[in-house]
Amino acid sequence: MRKNVLQGTRKECLFSCKGFTLVELLIVLTVIAILAILLLPKISDLVTKQKSNELATQVMSIGQAEESYYKDCGTYPNDNAINALWNKNIASSATNNQDNISASNCWVQPYMQALPPNLTASPQNYWQSPFGSASKCTVNTNAGDYLNDGANNDIVVTCTNIPSQAVTFLQQKFNSDSNSNTGLMKSTCNGVICTINFVVVEN
Repeated sequence: MRKNVLQGTRKECLFSCKGFTLVELLIVLTVIAILAILLLPKISDLVTKQKSNELATQVMSIGQAEESYYKDCGTYPNDNAINALWNKNIASSATNNQDNISASNCWVQPYMQALPPNLTASPQNYWQSPFGSASKCTVNTNAGDYLNDGANNDIVVTCTNIPSQAVTFLQQKFNSDSNSNTGLMKSTCNGVICTINFVVVEN
């Protein structure tokens, strides 16, 4: 008798218990797809903005370190530009014009508290940007009159393989002050990939 009752319950559920219908499943999947379409660009923008801010911080730190080095030594580092800001032993051998001492003697502090990530050894002196291993940044301490404004020797940071989506964020960071050339950013793009030059010192 018990067996018959259970069998009867299964039969009743087979015809009366309802799950999701195909139409309901399609509606749920459609809603999920719409939400994904709406949210993914915003998430992508947030990630790009975060990486852009990180890159901007790296570039601005280099500019500030170059200026601090100049105040102590009377010249900007040339060879091993980044490492000279960090390591006294490989600081530039240029002479301080005011005190007539070598740069290795006028070097009084680590001008950068932390080096950019994955910095290579001399002579390449490039580091990996926040946008991945294919994106490299280098410092050119002998860029000449890059801005064509009569300056002797601008210092320029060049970053390659930067997504074009990041250019707008970076322009807001570096080109917001129309009265200052330092920090000026110029970009050239090939499709969605860009090369960006940041003027960190107008010498």
